[in-house]
Amino acid sequence: MLARSLVVAVLCLLAGCGDDDDAESPGTLFTHPASASCEWQEQGPTPGAVMIAGHADEEQAVLVHFIVPESTFDLETYFPLEDRLVEQLDLAGIGEFDGNEVGPLMSDTSKVEYTIYTYGESAERVAELVMPEVCNYASGAEVEIVKRYGEPGAPEATLIPAE
Repeated sequence: MLARSLVVAVLCLLAGCGDDDDAESPGTLFTHPASASCEWQEQGPTPGAVMIAGHADEEQAVLVHFIVPESTFDLETYFPLEDRLVEQLDLAGIGEFDGNEVGPLMSDTSKVEYTIYTYGESAERVAELVMPEVCNYASGAEVEIVKRYGEPGAPEATLIPAE
């Protein structure tokens, strides 16, 4: 039990858990220490998101949207990512993986939208864990990470790969 706590503490240190006073501002680039070539740019947050972000009484969500040409989409390609997210979220104790959804992109049926759903007490902490994992799968796909600060309809901030 002590060893697991130590591992979680180290992961949190690396991921910045508990650094709430370092609140990122819109347009900030996020770089994971293990992957300097993977940067995300935040669009948003929507009005009110910063005010709601610290409330632990409401479950928050991190949704990962991939848009991939139908001709190259293979769901099994993403199973290792899902497994990794389940493992990392459980190990860090900050959230849970809740499945995926796949379907044609409504605006362009030649593309598929694949969405991963994760939840936790802090969308910021879950997103910090999810971002580096998603980097390995972002090549060849349009991808965005949405941090939702509460139930559906709550304020959101969107992360996109930096140019």
